[in-house]
Amino acid sequence: MTLRLLTLLAVVVSAEAGWIPEGVAKYIPRRQEPNPRLLSFTGPDCDLCEDMIPSMREAERLTGRKIRTFNVGATTADYELFRGLDEGECGGLPFFYNRDTHKFICGPTSFDNLMMWAENGPSDEFLPPPPTPEEIATSMRVTGFWARVDRKFSAVKRMGQANMAK
Repeated sequence: MTLRLLTLLAVVVSAEAGWIPEGVAKYIPRRQEPNPRLLSFTGPDCDLCEDMIPSMREAERLTGRKIRTFNVGATTADYELFRGLDEGECGGLPFFYNRDTHKFICGPTSFDNLMMWAENGPSDEFLPPPPTPEEIATSMRVTGFWARVDRKFSAVKRMGQANMAK
């Protein structure tokens, strides 16, 4: 019995220290911060939540404060915690809550806004992240019936200008 206990203890300590490969370490329970101050709520198949992960990790690195992530689709306890902190203000994911200031951020946000939230500074609750170059390019694209009409008029206009130049 003591040998099993010592082996389990050695495995857990090794996992905490990073001595065990990540593929194996993910099955070993890790100690969580007993009273996390910065909370993040995500959901299964939430693309916006996944987009915020690099910003969250960078904010953790720069501030030295851990952001504890809860998956509301995994357990009812996580979902109830989300509902209790949200109080109907947001209703969507990702949801960030600071227990020190009782401020929240609803949805994806800019890195600067996330940093201000993590440092207990003034942050905007509904500030979306800046658009990516791909989003800007697609927002300028015109589609549908009026786009076809516009292309036809543009073609006629170019043809008329070419004829007038002759």
